[in-house]
This record gives sequence, structure tokens and C-alpha cells, in this order.
Amino acid sequence: HVAAIPVHLPTGSLEVDLSWAISGARDLAGYNVYRSERPGKRGARLNRQVLASTAFRDTTVAAGHVYYYSVTSVDLAGRESAPSAPVAVKVPKPGPGSS
Repeated sequence: HVAAIPVHLPTGSLEVDLSWAISGARDLAGYNVYRSERPGKRGARLNRQVLASTAFRDTTVAAGHVYYYSVTSVDLAGRESAPSAPVAVKVPKPGPGSS
């Protein structure tokens, strides 16, 4: 299960903080995070290197957009699991007084 929280930083920039449960695989190398703007599509991988931790910060989001995130695990042989169930996140537009 992937948790995703949109965050408005004091600088005015936006990000989505993601976290997920640890895989129990003994030969785990890490994780990949994918983002799509269409439900049912895996979309593009956001991380360049396989992630060792169970958290990721997406700093390339735009206000008013809905994103669908999923996570895969990767084993030491480079095999990737099926993606997690996608989680949808709507990045809110800044409201009055939120500057």
C-alpha cells in the first residue's frame, strides 16, 4: 500500500511525499516509483537509481493536477515485481492567503 501526501512548502513550491511498506523479499535490491496522469497507466519511472528506502519525494508536480503513483520492488537479479495498486493524489491549487 502506497501513501501519498501533497505538501505546500513555505517557499511556494509543491511536492508529493510518498511512503510504502517494506517488501519482505530476502533478495530485495530496492524500489522504483512510477507516476502517471492517467488512471490505469503505469507512467514514467521517477527515480534514476533503485531506491533503498521506502520513501520518495516528487518535486515535479503542478497545482491542480491529479497523479497516480505506484511502486515496484526490484530483486538483486534486476527483476521487477508487478506494480502496487496505484494511489491517486490531487495536488491542490493554492487558496487565498496560502502564499
